[in-house]
Amino acid sequence: MTLPAAITPRPTLQLAHHRTHEGNHYAVHKITTGIMIANPKYFLIEPPHADPIPSNTSEIHLIFEVTSYDTGFKLEMFEDANIAILGTELTAQNYNRIRNQVSLTHIYEDPTINSEGTKIFEDMAGSTITGGNAGEIDRDEDEFILKTGSDYLFKITPLVDNLTTATEFNWYDNRPSIPFA
Repeated sequence: MTLPAAITPRPTLQLAHHRTHEGNHYAVHKITTGIMIANPKYFLIEPPHADPIPSNTSEIHLIFEVTSYDTGFKLEMFEDANIAILGTELTAQNYNRIRNQVSLTHIYEDPTINSEGTKIFEDMAGSTITGGNAGEIDRDEDEFILKTGSDYLFKITPLVDNLTTATEFNWYDNRPSIPFA
């Protein structure tokens, strides 16, 4: 399509795309098998506990999705969780494979929990006979901007024992901009 000379299109810039180019866009993907009703699966999201550069605010923009091809499940997200033991840290992959920056946010599986905190999100997916997905699935969907110093807990509770899930946490650090290399 050719526009008339009198019309000048406005360029748009998606911040998440820009953060990928800066090297501040990350993801963790995890397949988990054998989740039981009596022993739900937990993931801990730990944003920075302090801003990395004084007087600058780092915002962690989080999008997530949990999928099961087995049966259904309940997904819950809690803020200000109290954690006794962090669990096993999962390796975050930088979406910019040229940059070697490390995320300010850490994700752990199977933490030991003192209290879950305040529930800020819940969703159901599938049924006792069919799977489904829960959470935000497209970049154009909702996202959470996490508070510095707060721990976030994700809880996956199956509707039937022996659930297999694929979980994706996708985020970018909105830290002070870095010039393009």
